[in-house]
Amino acid sequence: MTKIISPQNPRLQSLRRLHTRRERERTQSFLAEGEDLIEAARLAGRPVLDGFRVSGSGLGEAGFHDVAPAALAAVSALGS
Repeated sequence: MTKIISPQNPRLQSLRRLHTRRERERTQSFLAEGEDLIEAARLAGRPVLDGFRVSGSGLGEAGFHDVAPAALAAVSALGS
């Protein structure tokens, strides 16, 4: 498990790029934010490739990266 504190982290920059159709088509990947969308993706046969969670939240699976709240908010498309 990795602890990420900077929004300039390469992993977070890759996530930010997935907000564009061009990057999703290029990588054949997509970004699912929130427990419901992650579960829907799994049910559709799309496994989680990489997981990120707010540091200390305990959400997600054992291999998820812990990310500082401000860094995660910088790449999130969610308003909350």
